[in-house]
Amino acid sequence: RAATARAIGYKESPLLAELAAAIRDREPRVAQQARASLMKLTGQDIGPPEGTESYAEWYAASKRWEQWVAAHGKTPVPPESP
Repeated sequence: RAATARAIGYKESPLLAELAAAIRDREPRVAQQARASLMKLTGQDIGPPEGTESYAEWYAASKRWEQWVAAHGKTPVPPESP
């Protein structure tokens, strides 16, 4: 599952909702990779903070990501250029 989350993050994808749900996966590698892919695809950092170990915080972040995806559609928003 972690490899799938990583692969989705390599290109634009309509699978943002699936990645948001994967943030609450009980396997930390899966959740961390889903977060990294969402950040790469959207340019957003909605959490959880790096190093978070609490499942409750990962679950809450998953809900915030789902709200963001619902508000912004399933098409990734490209990150702003530096």
